[in-house]
Parts: sequence; C-alpha cells; structure tokens
Amino acid sequence: MNIRFFTLLELLLVTIILALVASTAMLAIDSGDDQLRYDENKRRLQELRLAILGDETSSLNNQPIIQGYIADTGETPTSVNDLLEKPSGVDFWSYDSILGFGHGWRGPYLSSWDGEYFDAWGQPYFGEDNSTWNGPEGDGDLFFKSLGKDRTVDSGGEDAYEQDRNYLIRESRYKSMGPLPFNVQILNNSVANINNTKVQLMILYPDAQLPSDFSEEFVTLNSKFLSVEEYTISLLIGESINLNFTLNEDLLSRRIRIILIGPDLTGTSLADKFISDENEMAHITLLPTNYTIPSYQFELKD
Repeated sequence: MNIRFFTLLELLLVTIILALVASTAMLAIDSGDDQLRYDENKRRLQELRLAILGDETSSLNNQPIIQGYIADTGETPTSVNDLLEKPSGVDFWSYDSILGFGHGWRGPYLSSWDGEYFDAWGQPYFGEDNSTWNGPEGDGDLFFKSLGKDRTVDSGGEDAYEQDRNYLIRESRYKSMGPLPFNVQILNNSVANINNTKVQLMILYPDAQLPSDFSEEFVTLNSKFLSVEEYTISLLIGESINLNFTLNEDLLSRRIRIILIGPDLTGTSLADKFISDENEMAHITLLPTNYTIPSYQFELKD
C-alpha cells in the first residue's frame, strides 16, 4: 500500500490560502460593519432633524401637522440634551382648554441610551466651531455634524466612512424671516344689521398668557400675543368685510390662534367676549417653507 504524505510545500500553500480566505472574510465583515454604522449615522442625523422640526410631510385632514421641539416650546434647542431632558426655564407640556391647544416640552424627542445621544461611532455631535453642538450658530442656523469613523475633524480623505458628515437646518426652515400679511373676513349672517360695533382680532401663540380679566380693552399684551387689532364695523345682513393687516414679526413654525371678540360686551371672561361661536376660533398653521396669506372667515350668527 502506497501512503502519500503532504509535503512541507503543500502544507505551506494550504496555510497561505486559508489565511487569505480568513483575511478576506474579516475585511468583508469589517466593511459591512462600517456600512451599517454609516447608514445608522444617517438615520440618527435625520432623527435629530425630526426631533427639532417634526415630520414636515405629515398631515391631518389636508392640514400639515406641526410638531417637534420648536413647535412645542417656541424655542430652538440649545443642545442635544434639550431634546432628551426638559431644560430649565421651559415648562412641561400643558393643554389650554379655552384656546384649544397646548404648549411646552413633551419629550424626550430622541431615543437614547444612558441619557445621552451619540453618533453611530460613539461620539457626540459637534457644531460649526468643532465644539460639542450647543444649538444655533450666530446666524440662527442649526448646524451639527458627526466626525465619522476616524473621530477626527476633517481628516477623512477618500474614505467615506472617515469623512465628517454635516447636517444643516437653516433658520428659514423654522422662521418666517419677514412680514406676513393676514386676511380675515367677517360675515354678518345674523338677523340684524351691525352698526358701529367695536371688534378685536386677537392673534396669539399657544403659550400666550391670557388675562384673567377681560373687562378692559387689551391692545397691548405679552409677546406671545402676536397682535391685537381693533376695528369698528358696520354690516348689513348678509354683508361681509375684509380686514387686511400685516404681522411684522419673525414667526416660528407653529400653530397660532385668531380670536374675534367684542371688547364692549358685558362680562369679564374671554368666553363672555366671543362674538362668533367659540368653535370658530381659528387655528392657523404657519409653515415658513410654504407661506401663503393666512385667510379665515368669521361668521356672525344669533
């Protein structure tokens, strides 16, 4: 019987081949892990955007849904931590049954581990000056970035996994940046003419502090009241009037309320002053990226 043994050269060749196969497998695994982290990093950057601005494509009854940190609090976050824990000076979410909407912090807006939020490479997000991200830059833009696999600023070279990944939310995405015209129509559908009646249009954010006593004419209120416009109107039955005015403030991407009241009506509460049905207090959605002239009709009935 002839028994053939492997030569030393053959054993060496087999060892080399096995090493090459193992090395290739390890490279493939490492590359696959890098790709998974890269994809996860993109997802987390998008999650940051959704936490701040909400989903700008979501709607209900053909109306955009305003949500996210800015819409809830009326402020931009000063750090990633504001999206995880309520910052001091910001109230928890509360609902105002009189106005029909709420405001305040209702996070956490991000899913996190151990109360922190890192990129897929285990590092905090950085700002434009390469310090840990601390909210808006001087021009109001929100800028944050991941340093990538090498965890070093701007040294990625040709390797996509090592390059810094930047994400920018421009101020114009959440602020109107200029005057906004309004158009409000008042329609007299009551059974009597309206003669020289004083009305006030109150336009306010959800976190406006309503006066406890409406026995006076409120022409100046806190800054969350965007405007209080006063008019004297006369309308025949079936007649309408258009009231046109402009808000000159930079308006945040939020919902606002327009209320039509009669300051001379008896009573001291807001409900006592409603001229039209209280359910006709208008919710108007402000989206800076798609502004049109807000328009609303108040129908006066008996």
